[in-house]
Amino acid sequence: MVIEHTEKVNLRQAGKWREEAILFLAGICLIMLQFFMIREITALLLGTEIVIFIVTVSYFLGYSVGYYMAGVLTTGNVRKLAPFFWMIHLTMPFSLRYLSGFAMLRTPLVALVLLTFIMVFVLSSFFSILLPRFADSRGGDTGSLVRLYSVELAGAITGVVMVLSLNTHNWAQPIVYQAAFGAIVALLWGRRLAWVATISAIAVYSTLFPHLEAYSLSYHYNTAHDITDSSVLYSVNSPYQKVDMIRAGSGRRYIFLDGNQNYGSDSLRIFNKFLSRLPAALTRPGHALIVGAGSMQSLRYVSQLAGNVDIVELDGAVPEGSMRHMADINLHDRTDNWKLIIQDARKFLGGKGTKYDLIIMDVPAPLNIQVGLLHSVEFYRMAKGRLSPGGVISVSLSGRFRPGANTPQTVAAALLKVFDDVVILTPDIAGRSFAIAGRKIPFTDYQLRFAASEQGARETIIFDREKIARIVGQTPPISLDHISYPVKRSWRRVKIRYLR
Repeated sequence: MVIEHTEKVNLRQAGKWREEAILFLAGICLIMLQFFMIREITALLLGTEIVIFIVTVSYFLGYSVGYYMAGVLTTGNVRKLAPFFWMIHLTMPFSLRYLSGFAMLRTPLVALVLLTFIMVFVLSSFFSILLPRFADSRGGDTGSLVRLYSVELAGAITGVVMVLSLNTHNWAQPIVYQAAFGAIVALLWGRRLAWVATISAIAVYSTLFPHLEAYSLSYHYNTAHDITDSSVLYSVNSPYQKVDMIRAGSGRRYIFLDGNQNYGSDSLRIFNKFLSRLPAALTRPGHALIVGAGSMQSLRYVSQLAGNVDIVELDGAVPEGSMRHMADINLHDRTDNWKLIIQDARKFLGGKGTKYDLIIMDVPAPLNIQVGLLHSVEFYRMAKGRLSPGGVISVSLSGRFRPGANTPQTVAAALLKVFDDVVILTPDIAGRSFAIAGRKIPFTDYQLRFAASEQGARETIIFDREKIARIVGQTPPISLDHISYPVKRSWRRVKIRYLR
């Protein structure tokens, strides 16, 4: 009788250990899923502030679905569902790319609904079933709940560490995630055959991953972005964004940040000439600063005309990919008068240090709040504080400056509020306008027009401060107490793309 009682106690203890191991692994999965899968879906839907919000809400709504199902399902039901859910997850992120590409060709709204539906009912819901289910099986007392929650929280912290340590290897995060999910399935079943099947599935997934990753990403860019015969040069889920570098069959290379094109079109190549080469030719800076790396083509243009060039970039994955796959475009390896600083530009400019003769804002349009802050009054004040007495800042207005053009007016409003002297030029070949601002601009309109013609412009419209102010009117600039514009622009893009 004593032996039998001891065996029962040991079985209960083994069951508790198994449940806690499952919850620890579930904590890891929830964090890794939140990081790389939310990022993946956001990129597939061309991530802007509203899209990020929709996808994130869907993810956490999945938690609620899981908590509700925990009260309906038995532990046996959960055990039977686990392999089914894992098999679906094993198809990801590849299946999501094929699904979104297929749907985008027909009805973009269907792609949005399908991907957010999957996020709610397939991705996050299973893991949130486990904690309340195990707590109920232990009687639901407070002590058991606290212990189980603490174990899951420890797993989540471990997941954060894994995300940060594995972010430079795009294959590592999905494989570790699938291994953790597979271990949950094996622990739920508790049989040797389950472990054999799990290890075998992970081995197959790991072997096929590079091919499935490349084929599915290529399909996505072929269909959703109309890039013919695309191939993947570089794809990384960094701590800040999803970075994809793609080559078309023609040889043209593209950069996508969270699914939004950052480099690759003819207009974007011309863009770099007017944003960086033109002001560098006019100022011949002793020390220049480029905010944002992108393709690093701005480095090529500025380094030839400047004494020294600093590049400050928050996300090290972007310059890493550009140096590796776009060296013939940026010529970084043939230039020795530059250095790369991986840091938040706001923190960098907010400190004391080098005074710059030229600051170039090589950053995307304000489609989200993080980028919007780089177009804010407060940021431009910091930039002004780091300009030399005759220094200027060069900024893209993310569109043609004219009445009714919301983004150019908003960016120009911030420049007017901070800088004493502002001029805007619209070259006929660039498809957008550029602003140059400072305490006192050290060149004339004639010199500016001539410099634009040297970059290929046949005709250039120039606006002085008075004309700029008249067009800007009462348009409010982006600032820390008025940060709504990126959200409004994001909503307009969502309506155009998905609700048209």
